[in-house]
Amino acid sequence: MTTLLWKEYRQNLRFLIGAGIIVLIPYILAFLYGLSYYLLYSHTAHTNRWFYDLLMAPSAISLILSIVITGFVAANMFAGERVDRSAEFVAYLPIKRRTALVSKFIYAAGVSLIACMINYAVFTFTLLMLEPASSRREVDLASIVCYAVSAILIFGVSWLVSAIQKSPVIAGIAGLATVTCIAFTMRFIIEPLPGIGASQSREARIFWWYFGLSLGIGLLSFIAGCICYLHQVEP
Repeated sequence: MTTLLWKEYRQNLRFLIGAGIIVLIPYILAFLYGLSYYLLYSHTAHTNRWFYDLLMAPSAISLILSIVITGFVAANMFAGERVDRSAEFVAYLPIKRRTALVSKFIYAAGVSLIACMINYAVFTFTLLMLEPASSRREVDLASIVCYAVSAILIFGVSWLVSAIQKSPVIAGIAGLATVTCIAFTMRFIIEPLPGIGASQSREARIFWWYFGLSLGIGLLSFIAGCICYLHQVEP
């Protein structure tokens, strides 16, 4: 298992470096802007809120990017092997396909979880520093759940599409497109219907439908992707 995880790390190293740079770009731009602002207006007093205001936008952007990266990590697990033709080599090794699948999941889930947790922690910390009232338990819980199911949805769909074809880009885009379609469904189809969740508030109705659809589609897609990989014969 350790050997397989190391193999996944080496295969995805360039992707991880690129993803890390993309996530850091908003912070770098914010730092350059803040530095130039500080140098130009060094004679004025700066409060702690100024720093957190500066950090808010890049942390929010990086939070969204981390979810996107989650999808592309999953998208690269199977399709990436077919692109560099290492899938054919692995198929002839004395390794059970189920073991290879578990190693891919551990690696992809671990990388995705670390990226999402770090960016969510930075975003939440910045938000709490700016708006202490937002630390209410129900607000935090709702945001965590929505963030988590969005990551599960993108991960699952990208995982499935990666298992059935050989383009990581197409697999990643499929995950993003699914989230967009569900958001469109929430906004223009489910929300206006008077018979659906009429006793609930608008926010609660959207939350529960988004939660159910995202979690269900994400998990079913992940399971389907695992089944496809286990029964697939590499050329």
